[in-house]
Amino acid sequence: MNGSATRHGVESHGAPGRDDARTRILDAARVAFAAYGYSGASLRSIAATAGVDVALTAYYFGNKHALYREVTSVIEGATTELADVVTRHRPEAGVRSTRVISESLHDEASRLAILSVVRTLFTPAGAGDPVHADVVDRTREFYAYAWSNPGTELADQAFAAMITGIFLARDVLGQDPIASADHIRLGKVLALQLQEIVDHPADIQPGHGTGPAAGGADAPGWAPSSFAGMAAGVDGRRDMRVRILDAARRSFATLGYHGTALRALADEVGCNVALIPYHYGNKARLFRAVVEQGLESAATLRPVAELDGGRAEDEAHDLTRAILDLFLDEPVASAVRAILLTAAAPRDGHEDLRRELLVRMQTMSDRVLGLDDAHGGTGVTRTPDATLGYQIFGCMFMGVYVLRSILKVEPLASATKEELVALLAPRLEWLLVGGLERALAPCRG
Repeated sequence: MNGSATRHGVESHGAPGRDDARTRILDAARVAFAAYGYSGASLRSIAATAGVDVALTAYYFGNKHALYREVTSVIEGATTELADVVTRHRPEAGVRSTRVISESLHDEASRLAILSVVRTLFTPAGAGDPVHADVVDRTREFYAYAWSNPGTELADQAFAAMITGIFLARDVLGQDPIASADHIRLGKVLALQLQEIVDHPADIQPGHGTGPAAGGADAPGWAPSSFAGMAAGVDGRRDMRVRILDAARRSFATLGYHGTALRALADEVGCNVALIPYHYGNKARLFRAVVEQGLESAATLRPVAELDGGRAEDEAHDLTRAILDLFLDEPVASAVRAILLTAAAPRDGHEDLRRELLVRMQTMSDRVLGLDDAHGGTGVTRTPDATLGYQIFGCMFMGVYVLRSILKVEPLASATKEELVALLAPRLEWLLVGGLERALAPCRG
């Protein structure tokens, strides 16, 4: 377990020579939960890493859930402080929140606790799983601060989504340039973008956007329920291979690679389980087929670098809508969700698949945001700060996905696509017209 956790980029922070059994158990638990989430870490492995009998974990902590709660309790102060920043210190929200984030990520116990929560949220849970429900409820409480400022709820949650997406990109997915950016430069760029959200909330009210009403094609609910019935009307005469792929797309997008069972897929399709390897070879090849099918449609998106010749407002709205479609329109939405669920909740024995998925996410993100020009892809030259700014903008969409689909935080979960475009597009327009560069100029001076 300890060696595997190291492979995922998580190191124990326990001081050498500690003999206190409780401290050693807590140190081992931080590493294990950060690497695998709640369900992937076992008390037996934690005890073995700590060098104690497994019975001592119950003696000191009661049970696994209590141990997990202690590991993650260290970040409660930071989440409370972030909520206070948005509700009481809005004129300095960008700088203050960035400081809180930086301090949390530079404290190893806090960083591991955040990873533990993220891994757990991204690990599919069975119906009525009390621990997963508890983690969701505790995390959702933090985002409820948006209701403290009537009229800016959506903007405040976009603020939270950007912070959430930054952590996903930097510490879970390892996406560059964020993952390798100097923390001071990253802090300046992030602080300005967060402040821009707070200072210029969209002029919309939740539930009163110009898009289709709830229940329409663009309705809220990126959660599994919104596409769980996609194949309900599949004609029984359709090719079996296509029916298997349809069922796999839904399963991988809701349960990830590790939570999907071939026998359950066969039961849904109504076929013998042996037909799945007959058509696709194995589970990994079936998963790759789902990803390939989805990302083919993503390749048709026009990257932001190719939109610079028109009006910034129109370009920003068009690209924002296109990026939202990555999480809304099938089959690309299922592919993106499947990649995120699988890459963010790793398991031993699938390191090659996870690395492959991380490369696919990086490539897709770079192309859509026009960041592949750094490798000669589009011929558009940007400063490192501008490049970082575009990726931070892209991170916001991953954060929106988490708040909407996993946590189902209101009012974001009930917003229509057009409300979201109205909320997010101005952030991109600000980048397109050089707002970030101008805001950074005094910092450089």
